[in-house]
Amino acid sequence: MELVRGKRTISLSKKGDSLTTGLIADKPLVAKYQDDVVIGSWAQPANYRTVYAQILTSLSNTPVGNTGLTLVKWKFNGLEISDSDNRFEKTIYSIGSTSVPALKIKADVMSALLTTSSIEFTANAYTGGYTTAVSAVIAISKENISANTYTAYIVDQNGRGAAITALYPTVTLEAILEKGGIPQTAGITYQWFKTTLDPLLDLANDPTADNRMLLPGKTQKTIILTADDIATYDTYSVDIFENALKVKTAIISVRDETDTLELQYGVVGHEDDLEVTGQIKYSPKVVFRGTTTPASGNWSYAYQKIKIDGTLLGPKGTGASYVVTGTQVADAGGEIDLLFEATEV
Repeated sequence: MELVRGKRTISLSKKGDSLTTGLIADKPLVAKYQDDVVIGSWAQPANYRTVYAQILTSLSNTPVGNTGLTLVKWKFNGLEISDSDNRFEKTIYSIGSTSVPALKIKADVMSALLTTSSIEFTANAYTGGYTTAVSAVIAISKENISANTYTAYIVDQNGRGAAITALYPTVTLEAILEKGGIPQTAGITYQWFKTTLDPLLDLANDPTADNRMLLPGKTQKTIILTADDIATYDTYSVDIFENALKVKTAIISVRDETDTLELQYGVVGHEDDLEVTGQIKYSPKVVFRGTTTPASGNWSYAYQKIKIDGTLLGPKGTGASYVVTGTQVADAGGEIDLLFEATEV
C-alpha cells in the first residue's frame, strides 16, 4: 500500500503573493535576556541564526531556487541590509538539493530594542513562465526570561533543510531543550513520534489518540532518518522530559526528494494572504514527482489542521477536497499548518 504525505501553511493576510513565500529560521528568533544581560549571545558562532526563504508553487513542496530569483533584498526593521553591515551575512541555504537565499544573523540585534523586530525578504520569482514579485516577513522577539523558562525546538544537525536527497540519504534531527536560555542535558529524556492520520498506526504503540505514532526505542536526543522513514513529506515531533516530567514538545517536517510520488495540492485561494472572511480550498491528487501526471491507482485523502506547535485543531477530515476558512485560522492565532495524507486503496 502506497502512502504519500504533505503539508501546507496557511496564514492571514500579510502581503498578497501568487506564490507561497515564507521565511524559516534554523533556530528560534527569540533573544533571551535576564536583568538586561543577554543569554546565549547571537554574536557567538554556535548561536548564529540563519533565516532562509522558502518559495513554493501551489503545485508541490519543491521550493523555487536561487536560479529562479532576481532582485533579492533583505531588510531589518524596514531598512535594507547593506553588504557592509557586519551584523548580518547574506548567504545561501540548501533545502535538500535546492539552494535558496538566506540571511545569517551574527550579532545581538535586539540588545538596544524593546519591541518586536522583523526581517523582511523580497525578490522576483520566475516560475511557470511568469515572473512574480514575492515577499515575506519573520519576527524577532526579545524575551526577559526567568531561570525556569523552558524553550524546545528541533534542528537538522547538517543544515540541509531536513531533506533527504540522492546525495545525502540520511537526516539527523536533534532535539534541544533550553531552560533559562541554557541548553539542558542532565536529567533530560526524550520520546520521538511521527504524525499519522491513520488511527490504527496512531494507537499501535500507545493508547493516546493524538494523530502521533509513538516510535519505540527512539528515546535519544537525536534521531536518524532515511527515505524508508519518510512518505514524501512527514512531520516528526518529540516530547522532552526533565526528571521524568514532560516539559515541552517540539515539531519539524522532513522531505524525501528521492520519492517518485508527491502531492499536487490543487490550491484555490492565497495561502499567505487569507482574509478572515475568505477560504482556501484544496483538491489534491498524487502525481509523479516533478510532473502533473497522476499516479495510477485509487487514492483516499485525509486532512488535519494543526497549530504551528503541533496542537491539533478540530477533527480529521476526509474526501476529495477540503476547505480551510479564515475564521479557523484567525481563531488559531493567525497561522496554521494543514497535513495531508493520501493512501492507495
